[in-house]
Amino acid sequence: MANAKTKTNTKTIIFDIGGVVIEYNNSLYYSEIAKETGTKERIVKEKIEKRLLPLFDKGEISTDEFTKSIANMFGISKGRVRWYENFVENAKINKSTIKVIRRLSKRYTLAYFSNVDYSRYGYLLKLMEQYKKLFKYRFASCTIGMRKPEARAYRYVLSKMHVHANETIFIDNEQRNVLGAEAVGIKSILFKNNTELVNA
Repeated sequence: MANAKTKTNTKTIIFDIGGVVIEYNNSLYYSEIAKETGTKERIVKEKIEKRLLPLFDKGEISTDEFTKSIANMFGISKGRVRWYENFVENAKINKSTIKVIRRLSKRYTLAYFSNVDYSRYGYLLKLMEQYKKLFKYRFASCTIGMRKPEARAYRYVLSKMHVHANETIFIDNEQRNVLGAEAVGIKSILFKNNTELVNA
């Protein structure tokens, strides 16, 4: 990352958090619900991500509303909806990515932009506490009311950082978010692993 192939006009690098800086994938939760209910994981993911998560990530529904909706959707008790608990049990800092970020912070302005609800964001901030100074700008979908891959979300982030799209690199582990960033002119990298990130 940021070797001779990186254009000299790059000023800012924006990192996704979940799946990049923090090792976690929502599939861990979808698998849990699938086992609990006997529903196919693909169906669990589709129902939650299409119907509920966009609203929850943007703070348009409360944690209680989100929990009740999942309970009703899959016929389980509210106590079995372990959205926050699953995250706490499984999320951890990707220390290899942090090493790359430390190095980049000496040359570029860094930011993060995460699609995350209020409940998980509180714990995310605890995990990130000792590393937050590496990021001059910090954006969460629940606090700005917009989420990736909405074009307006990327434009909002750029405006708050006072940079142009062509001065920015965006790194995310979701293809749709990378494509969303590229659609507004941001150079983007699909994160797969730290080795590829270093060599990008």
